[in-house]
Formats: sequence, C-alpha cells, structure tokens
Amino acid sequence: MKLRKKTLLIIAVTTISMITIIYAASQIILLSSFAKLEEQNIHLNAERALSALSDELSGLNSASGDWAEWDDAYAFVLDRNENFIKTNLADQTFINVRLNLILFIDTSGQVVYSKAFDLENMTEVPVPQSILDEISISDRIWRHNDTSSRITGVILLSEDPLLIASRPLLTSQGEGPIHGTLIFARYLNIKEIQYLAEITH
Repeated sequence: MKLRKKTLLIIAVTTISMITIIYAASQIILLSSFAKLEEQNIHLNAERALSALSDELSGLNSASGDWAEWDDAYAFVLDRNENFIKTNLADQTFINVRLNLILFIDTSGQVVYSKAFDLENMTEVPVPQSILDEISISDRIWRHNDTSSRITGVILLSEDPLLIASRPLLTSQGEGPIHGTLIFARYLNIKEIQYLAEITH
C-alpha cells in the first residue's frame, strides 16, 4: 500500500474514532445534564405542590378558627340551636369557604351536627359514613387537650383524601372550658387538584 493511501486511511480511522468518542462523550454529558434538569424540575414541582397543599391547610385552619372562637358556635354545641343552623350553616357558607364538610362534635366524641356539600353540583349530600367511622374509632382528629390545640392534615377516606382543620370550640375571647370540636374539611379530589395546579402554574 502506498504511503499516501496509508496516511489517508490512518486519518480516516482517526477521524471516525474521534467523532465516535466525541459523540459518545457528548451523549453521556447531555443525558446526564438532562437527567439532572429533570430531577431538579420534579423536585421543584414537588416543593410547589407541597407548598400549595400547606397553604390550603393553613387557609382551612384559619377559616375554622374564625368559627371555633365564637360565642354562638360555643353555645350551639350545647343547646343545638336550630336558628344557628338556619342562619349560619346554609349552602352559601360552604360555597364561600369552599367546604365539603362541617362537623360539630361534643367533648364525648358525639357528632352534634354534620353537613356535607358537593361543590361541583352545588347541592347538599349525605355525610360520608367513612368520616363518621373515623371519628367513632379514634379521637385523633377531634380530641383537643388545651385551648391552643390545632389539628390539620389529610385523612385517606374510601371516597377521596380529605383535607381537614380541627379546632376546639371556645368563646369569642379564645377562652375555655372547651365545649367540643369544630371540623372544616375539603376533598382533595380532581377538581381541587386542578385548582392547585392552576394557582401553582
């Protein structure tokens, strides 16, 4: 083989080898970078979702606090005043606060009053038996040992997960003795998830 052909062959093999090495290295580097970017993006989205969920629970807790520290609600759990129900627990209350469920529970764990509302169809619906069972089985969402107690979180029910805020029923001055518990709740269903997705973009 002539020197010229040998030289061209060596140059061609070297060039192809270099291209192959550069391509392989760039693929590894790019794939690694994309994987890191994807991981960062997932982490960021998860943080945003958790932050939105935390904000929802905080808002629910704040709304329930306005009601739980109120002389009228404080008296209602004892006297079961029908006028309180007509005046304050109409459908519009559920719409305004975006609630699916309100529960008044006395200090023994008995449900004094409960109402469930379908926000999608704007109509009253039966109170889910699963939440009533949860209350009767365990006191973890309604037992408050002192006036500063606050319980917020997510309960997994057979229907949908339920965001809850539970507060002790106190006077308008935030004083006891505790007369029972008020629970505000909202389903973490598809509609709520879409709402959270919109506010977090």
